Parts: sequence; structure tokens; C-alpha cells
Amino acid sequence: MIIYVTIFFILILVRQYLIDRPHARVQMYYLALVLLFVFSAFRWEVGCDWMGYLYNWWQMSEFGTEMILFNEPLFWLIMKAVQWLGLPYAWLNVVTSLIFFIGINALAVRQKDPLGFLIILFPILIINMPMSGIRQGAAIGLLCFAFCAFQDKKTFRAFIWISLASMMHFSSFLFLSMLPLISGSNLKRRIFIVCLLLIPSVFLVIIISGLPTAFTSRLNQTEYETQGALFRVMLIFITAIFYLLIMRKKWKKTFPETSRLATLSSFAMIMTLPLTLYSGLVGDRVSYYLIPLQAMILCNISFLPIRQYRIIYSIAPYLLLGLTFLIWTSFSWHFKACYVPYNTWILGFPPEVRAW
Repeated sequence: MIIYVTIFFILILVRQYLIDRPHARVQMYYLALVLLFVFSAFRWEVGCDWMGYLYNWWQMSEFGTEMILFNEPLFWLIMKAVQWLGLPYAWLNVVTSLIFFIGINALAVRQKDPLGFLIILFPILIINMPMSGIRQGAAIGLLCFAFCAFQDKKTFRAFIWISLASMMHFSSFLFLSMLPLISGSNLKRRIFIVCLLLIPSVFLVIIISGLPTAFTSRLNQTEYETQGALFRVMLIFITAIFYLLIMRKKWKKTFPETSRLATLSSFAMIMTLPLTLYSGLVGDRVSYYLIPLQAMILCNISFLPIRQYRIIYSIAPYLLLGLTFLIWTSFSWHFKACYVPYNTWILGFPPEVRAW
């Protein structure tokens, strides 16, 4: 527990110390990005899905070509490639973490405060995804490129990245519905079309998420994974309400290039609450995809022309996340079972498991 909390609060203190030194803050961002990648990628027996993916690794030789090609093929092809190179199982986490952090970096460098962006991601997204749910973590990294394409109004590019993310984790295909919203006028009509597309898509994800498979562990679906879903969704729900009621007009003037993305993502954050109440599993999955967009909103608050309560608005996200993180790490048996103690293999594998 101590190592996670220490990392989080050191990052906050460093950001605060460099608050008036933007160039130094960007340099610190790159250092933090590399260190968090190493922290995530080179963990050893850390994360709730560690044994589940290890089982997949052992069973890989039994999977037929059809099962691989039609069930999230990009992930299985990566696993097969790691095995073909003769690398141990732990290298699979390195590859998926690399995809996640490269994608996160693509979105982070577009922000006024990339270090703040990274800090907001650490206590929930980084710990739960590339450090446990590695398939969805890699899919989130790929989706970050789609969010960048959305910002650039490049529909075909966004389609490619969303398709790749869907081949990493099936639930990512929900974001294909955002393609009609990337460019063009008559936004209300386009939103109506998207809603019509989303309804069957969400039910398809619910149905497929509940299907047992012979070749992949669905640890993410167990009760201990989804019991915290409502708390995570409430955080992005609060962010969305705050943005729409207080920040939206100021954001449009200050960051016009991301105004549509921020606004539409806020509506998506709001919709995750009823979705979570209906299906904690699906709501939880979708909420993780939206956390990078939540971080985009929160890390840019201090750059908006806010006259009243500016300081409070700027530090509130970090205080709220810090409090949530402290409570989770202190009282959650799920956290203690999955992430404590933290171990790493960066100095070498234990002799008895080098064959993994």
C-alpha cells in the first residue's frame, strides 16, 4: 500500500512545486511517464488478472486458429508473438503496458499540463488496467489515438484505431458510434443517430460479456472486480456535471479544438451511471475508457478564465482522488489481495520460474 500512495503524493507535490515552471513540469512528465511504465510493466505476480493471463499463456498451444482470429485476435497474436520470440510470460505485460503508455502519451502531450493529466490517471486507471486488466489497458492506449483523431476531425483515422482497440478488447467497439460526431454540422441529428446505434451495441456487449469461453479467463467479471464500479463511475459522473454546468462555455473559448470532444464525452460519462446500475460489469468497462477524457477535463481547469473559486476548482480533483485512493488502499481487501506486496522482476526472474 505504502509504495502506491507514496508515488501518488510525491507526484502531486512535485507538480505543485513546479506549478510556475511549465518547461520543468513537462520534463518531469516524461520522467514520470517512463518510471510509471517501468512500475507497471515489470511487476511480478501483481494484479488480479496475473494468474488468469498466465493460464491463457499456458493454454495458448491448444487454441485453434479460428478461436484466435474471431476472439480479440490482436491480443492473442501479441501473446503468440511473445512466445515465438522465446520470451517469458512476464514480457506480455511489458508489451501491453507499452501500448497503453504510448497511447496515453499521445493524448497527454496535447494538454496544457501533461504531468497533471498523468497524475489523475494513476490511482484508478493505471493501477487497474495496465497493472491488471492488460487487454483492456492496451485497448485504452489504442483508443487514445482515436481520441486524438477525433480532436483532429479525422474520421477514417479514428475508425482504424477503434477497430484495432476492438481487436484487443471487444468492448472498445462501442466507440465506433462516435464516428458520426467527429465532424460536420447538425450535431443534434447526429447524436440521435448515435443513440440509435448505441442501444443494440450496449446490449451486445452485455450478452457477450456474460458468455463463458474456453480459452480466456474472465476475472474482470467477478464480483470483486465490479464492486467498486459505482464509486469509479460516480467520479466521472461528477466531472461531467461540473464540466457541463460550470466549465463548458469557458472551455469552448479557451480550448475550441477539444470543445466537442469534451462535451460529448461528458454526456457519455453521465450515461455510464444508469448503465452501471443496470450492469455493473459493462458500466465499469465503459467508465475506464472515459477516464483519459475525464483527466483531459480536470487537468486543464487551472487554465480556464475562472474568477471565483479558481484555486478550489484547480486542487479539488487531486484532493478528491487522493481521498478516494487513501480509502481504497486502506480498506479494500481487493486492493490488498491484488496489489500488495508490490514485486518486480526488473533485476531478474526467480530461478524456479524463469521458464514462464
